[in-house]
Amino acid sequence: MAIKKTFPGQEIAKELRRDSTAAENQAWALLRAKRMGFKLRRQHQVGPFFLDFYCPSLNLAIELDGSCHTQMMLKPKIWNGNSI
Repeated sequence: MAIKKTFPGQEIAKELRRDSTAAENQAWALLRAKRMGFKLRRQHQVGPFFLDFYCPSLNLAIELDGSCHTQMMLKPKIWNGNSI
């Protein structure tokens, strides 16, 4: 029996994909399956953040704004790749 490899935040990423916004669903319908010539990942974890879409070959992150961002009460933070 194979042991499935998991990573921290995997369950959160699954929830975010399952509960995605209308804008994310529409974008994913256009971007998935290499339709643009590049492979993209949904809800890709980078440090403590989850990107809506990420293209590893281009090192490109796509983040869509939506109502879920306006409902969160977070202090603005700058992430430098190592810590917050």
